[in-house]
Amino acid sequence: MTNYPVIQYADDTIIIMPACVNQATIMKEILTDYVASVGLHINFHKSTLIPINTPEDKCNELADIFGCVTACMPFTYLGLPLGTTKPSVLDMTPWVCKAEGRITAAMSLMSYAGKLALVNSLVTSIAIYPMGVLRLPPE
Repeated sequence: MTNYPVIQYADDTIIIMPACVNQATIMKEILTDYVASVGLHINFHKSTLIPINTPEDKCNELADIFGCVTACMPFTYLGLPLGTTKPSVLDMTPWVCKAEGRITAAMSLMSYAGKLALVNSLVTSIAIYPMGVLRLPPE
């Protein structure tokens, strides 16, 4: 039996598996059985199949099995760009700009000490969050 990586955060799930029609059919049955047993609902139409080195006809066949759409690498997961290559500064810019936009309005209402504490917290978070998700080089 082969183990496939499953990454979960809150209500998001990433399943990494080979592009095999038989295995995709079995995975869909497992997910459907799980849904029936716990009374939840999976929105397959909101799901996305992201193939790596897979022919387009096979991708379409797999997407039809799951009832989802296809996309391509890199993609964004929890606000971070994920792909087969190391993310560049340009890839991270939207994430940093989003964080900056959120604190700009709050800073106008804060004292100097409050602003300093917020900036320190933000800079630390901006560094720690990607390090926890992305594989960074040791140097």
